Amino acid sequence: MGHCITSTWLNEVQQPGYLTKEQWYASLAVKDLAEVSAADCFILDLVGVSTTGGRFVEFGYALGRHSMLILLVGGSDLGVFDTLANESMKDWGEVVEYFTEDADGNK
Repeated sequence: MGHCITSTWLNEVQQPGYLTKEQWYASLAVKDLAEVSAADCFILDLVGVSTTGGRFVEFGYALGRHSMLILLVGGSDLGVFDTLANESMKDWGEVVEYFTEDADGNK
């Protein structure tokens, strides 16, 4: 599809032994926010339950960027903040379709 994924959280490495849990979490948080900053689009995956709540912090951070395309996928549980997303999609199939160009180069 020609898009570059800036997020690395799906391929997260294990905590190095020389870092405390707090140091490790702080480094992950800084990295995650830097990756949101580097993106042109933020997709909030609401499929399943969040175990850390980090996705909601990242969503808020993305909202602060103002010029970023923001998509929700998999439902909605954000209350009034849902309305600030550009699009809401029921599943990842809709996300793929959204970013897929047709034979004429149109999205």
